[in-house]
Amino acid sequence: MLIAIDHGNKSVKLPRGDPFVSGLVESEVAPFGKDVLKYRGRYYQLSDHRIPYHRDKTEDERFFVLTLFAIAREINAAGRYTAGTIQVQLAVGLPPAHFGAQHQAFTSYFLGRGPVSFVFHQRPYSILINDVACFPQSYAAAVTILPTLQNEPRALVLDIGGFTADYLQLRNGEGNLKLKKVPFPQVRSATTSLMEGRRLSATNWQMAGGVKNCPFSISFFFSL
Repeated sequence: MLIAIDHGNKSVKLPRGDPFVSGLVESEVAPFGKDVLKYRGRYYQLSDHRIPYHRDKTEDERFFVLTLFAIAREINAAGRYTAGTIQVQLAVGLPPAHFGAQHQAFTSYFLGRGPVSFVFHQRPYSILINDVACFPQSYAAAVTILPTLQNEPRALVLDIGGFTADYLQLRNGEGNLKLKKVPFPQVRSATTSLMEGRRLSATNWQMAGGVKNCPFSISFFFSL
């Protein structure tokens, strides 16, 4: 089963279900409430308090546990639950500025674990992640209108998240991944400047389209 997951610093986004905050509470005993997952003898519950910003999400197991929540939700939403081991192929992403240095480690983070057993909503799951594909997040969104962007000499992709914003410049549809992540305090001012055209080197531009549109993340495309 192919499952796409956007591991955001603010929230985890899924194709079939609602996004949820990238926050966890861990305990040794079963907590009261819903959205409880048991993994390796520990209990985890989703929290509205997100995990502090991590440039490298492979530093500990928290984002893997969030991935288990996401996988269980996607399996249920697709009606693919079975008592046997479910083969899972993951499609994940990283910010363009981090992709070159981190994509191999992020891919390996999910692989080589063998069958993974956990309990979610009091139902036992067994999954085997046998393949992972990692993509630069902003470019992965731009691919949805790539034929249009290939005809643009220059285009800017702006991916606004919950606490950071990423941008990627394209030339005839090809991206430059050596760009920066913008911290949250600069997101509003940078977006305002882009909309007013003050920071664009071109004399005119137009919005080419948008692909992601949810309460936590949105991507814009500008032709320059």
